[in-house]
Amino acid sequence: MRRQGFTLQTLGSGGPITDDQRASSGEVIWINGKSAILIDAGGGVFLRFGQSGARLEDLKFIGLTHFHTDHVSDLAAILKGGYFVKNKQEITLAGPESGGAFPSMTQYFADLFNKEGGAYAYLNGLYNATDGLKIASHVKDISYTSVQPVLVYQDQEMKITALGIPHGDVPCLTYRIETAKGTIVISADQNGSNRAFIPFAKGADILVMPLAIDENADKGSKFMHAAPDVVGKLRLKLIPRCWCSTTLWAKDSA
Repeated sequence: MRRQGFTLQTLGSGGPITDDQRASSGEVIWINGKSAILIDAGGGVFLRFGQSGARLEDLKFIGLTHFHTDHVSDLAAILKGGYFVKNKQEITLAGPESGGAFPSMTQYFADLFNKEGGAYAYLNGLYNATDGLKIASHVKDISYTSVQPVLVYQDQEMKITALGIPHGDVPCLTYRIETAKGTIVISADQNGSNRAFIPFAKGADILVMPLAIDENADKGSKFMHAAPDVVGKLRLKLIPRCWCSTTLWAKDSA
């Protein structure tokens, strides 16, 4: 079933464990009946994407928030569908710049699909819609240290900006999608300490915010994730029309 108007659909709300019996992180945003945007592609999102009725050929933008496996592991599986779409198309893919133990978006894409040494080198045609693949990928590295939001994609239907958010030592982004029909902000895992997130997320019709730990979590977990009291304070400051909690899991954070 295709959603009309401007709609958020959660494909996965689980974390990096199998015990929660849910797909990991992923959201699809529908614009005028088409699955125009995918944010994150954790384990299980490949299946949920298909079950939702979303179509790869309708995607204009894929945004990865960070390179933890529960946010990116199904990306290659989804993009392989480029063999089976009818017409050639372009998709913009964005993710954070490199930092610490984590690659940049362009490096991650190359590690997957580069002709020489990529894990899935046979899918190298995803760069420019060749070798039977009908998707040309425009891959962008986005600063997660900028104090100002960064424009990552814009067309006649939407404007997408990104802002770095603190997820421990992991380069991480939150995305804001603005259309004539409303605004959706998707926050990835964060500890809630970046004050710039407040003006970035202000005025959202829908705000997606992880709730990964409980109030009694240890210091290390709170370095990675916002505890419920922090999430509650953010909610009071932002007052979105709809608040959606995700990344719900019951074990110590990772």
